[in-house]
Amino acid sequence: MEECTLQQRCKNLCDLLPEHHRRLYAGTLASALPHGGITRISRDLLISRKTVSKGMRESALLGFSTSVHPTTSIRKPGGGRKDLLMLNPQVGEAFDAVVASCTAGDPMNEAVRWVSMTRKGIATAMEALLGYPVSEYYVSRLLKAKGFSRRKMSKSIPLKQAQDKDAQFKNIERLRKEYDDGKSPVVSIDTKKKEMLGNFYREGRCFCKESRKVSDHDFPSFSSGKVTPHGVYDMQRNEGFLTCGTTAHDTPEFNVSCIGDWWDTLGTSQYPSARKLLILADGGGSNSSRSNSFRQELQELSDRIGREIRVAHYPPYSSKWNPIEHRFFCHINRGWNGMVFNDASEMVLAATRVTTAAGLKVHASLKTQQYEKGVKASESFLQDYRVVHDDHLGKWNYVIKPRGNNP
Repeated sequence: MEECTLQQRCKNLCDLLPEHHRRLYAGTLASALPHGGITRISRDLLISRKTVSKGMRESALLGFSTSVHPTTSIRKPGGGRKDLLMLNPQVGEAFDAVVASCTAGDPMNEAVRWVSMTRKGIATAMEALLGYPVSEYYVSRLLKAKGFSRRKMSKSIPLKQAQDKDAQFKNIERLRKEYDDGKSPVVSIDTKKKEMLGNFYREGRCFCKESRKVSDHDFPSFSSGKVTPHGVYDMQRNEGFLTCGTTAHDTPEFNVSCIGDWWDTLGTSQYPSARKLLILADGGGSNSSRSNSFRQELQELSDRIGREIRVAHYPPYSSKWNPIEHRFFCHINRGWNGMVFNDASEMVLAATRVTTAAGLKVHASLKTQQYEKGVKASESFLQDYRVVHDDHLGKWNYVIKPRGNNP
C-alpha cells in the first residue's frame, strides 16, 4: 500500500467535507499551530487565507454558542467564485510571457530551471500586460502550478573527481569494520578554521533578555587573539575531544600533539587492552597524506604510547565525508552560535556543555603551547623510514609501528 503523508491525509479529508465543514476544519487546524499557521494550512490544503481566517473565527465562536453551527446545505458542484485563470485565460499567458523573460536553466537538464524575478516583480509586470492588478499570493499559486518553489543551492558537486575515490571509500569502510571490536579505537580527526576572540558577530541565536551589541566589522586586527580548534572524535563511543589551541599555526606537530592529549586523557583508560588504533583524516592541511612531517610526528607518538597506528586518508575533495565534520564539529558550532568569546577558556566551557539526543559527550581542553610553522621532517627519519604503506592505495593508507622497547 502506498504510503501517505499526514499533509496528504488532511488534504484528502478536507476534500470530502462540505464547504462549511471544510472551512471549520481548516480554521481548527490553523488555530492549533503557532505563528504562521494560516499560511501553512492555506498552502497545504489549497484554501485561501481569507477562508482559513474565517474558519478560525467561526471555530472560536463554536466554543461559546451553539447558534453558529454551519448549515447543512452543500453548494452544488461548480458553484462559488471561479478561479481567475478560468475566467481569463490571458492571465496564464501573461504569466508565461513574464516568466519566460526571466527564466534561466541548466542546458544539460531541462528540469533544472530558476526565475530571477521576485513575486512582486512578476505581479507588477503582469499588471502592465493585463491592465489590472494581480496579487503576489496569486503569483505564488501560479509559480507552484508551474513547478517553481523557493530552494537553496545544494553544494554537492566536487571541484574535481579524485582517481580511486570509490575504492578508498570501500577500503575505509572495510577498515572500520575490522577495527570495530570494542578494543581498538577508531577516531576521526580534523582542525576547524581559526576563531577570532573579541566582541565580534557570530552566526546563530541564544536566549538572552536583550540583543548583545557587537562590532560592526570583523577585522582580524581588532581581535584579542585567535583560537585553533582541533577535534578527535571517537566513533565507537560517540565522544569528542576538543583542543582549543592558542597557537597561530595549524602544524603537524600541533595536530599530533592533540591526538596524544586525547590518548593520555581518555584513550589509555577507555582502551587499556588496545594494541592498535585507526585514524581517519582528510588528505590535506596539517594531516596531509603527502606530509612526511605528519608521519614523523605520528611515529614519535607511536613510539611513546607503544601502539600501532594505522592511518586512512580521505581522497582529495572529500573532506565532507570525514565523520568528525557531521558528528562533532557541527554540534560544536551549534553550541557556539550567537555567543561572544573574549577568552579561549570561554570557548572550552561552552563546548563542554554541548550534547545531542544521541548522547554525544564532549571533552575540551586549552593548549597554550606555540608551534613553529614550516618545520620539515628530519633527515634521520627519512633515512630510517619505517612507515609501511599498503600495496593497495598506499598513498592514502599506511601503518606506523612503534620502534624499540616501549612502556
